[in-house]
Amino acid sequence: MGIPSRHRLLQFSLLMTALAAAEFTLPDPCLGQDATIDPGDRIRVKPLIQPKGRVTGSFIEVAKDTLIFDTRGDVRRLAISDIKTLQVSVGQGSHLQGTIFGGVVGAVGGALVGAAVAGEDDELGNGFIGFWIGGAIGAALGWALLTPEKWVSVPIENFRFTVSPGVLRFRVGL
Repeated sequence: MGIPSRHRLLQFSLLMTALAAAEFTLPDPCLGQDATIDPGDRIRVKPLIQPKGRVTGSFIEVAKDTLIFDTRGDVRRLAISDIKTLQVSVGQGSHLQGTIFGGVVGAVGGALVGAAVAGEDDELGNGFIGFWIGGAIGAALGWALLTPEKWVSVPIENFRFTVSPGVLRFRVGL
């Protein structure tokens, strides 16, 4: 007895959504050997010291070994040695990626839940309905909740920096 064509369609849909979701799990691109942060650029810093939460602000300058940045009118100073992660914003993305990611995750989850709650004779129908309902809800949530701003990590271990007028250059390496 062969697999019904609707069941194959559901399997194929689940496989395609899983492959599409894999695209979103790839790591963010890293900056090259010479990363440049200009005054006014949005940065995100996670310190090693208390409070350990991420702080987002605008880069001002580096004075000696201290990163100086502005967080909504509050100028903060953080020693380079106290920084766990440093990221720079590379601009706004589109809500399309959040919509696709949310739709993929919602569709897979909806299909699995729909198939799990279905009776033995209607597993495919409920899975198919769950796929579409979960996909629609996930797409809406992905559009609303996933931030379109893109951040790129600046490696801070083994970096040295030079300050020239208005530009901070990070060079990764010894």
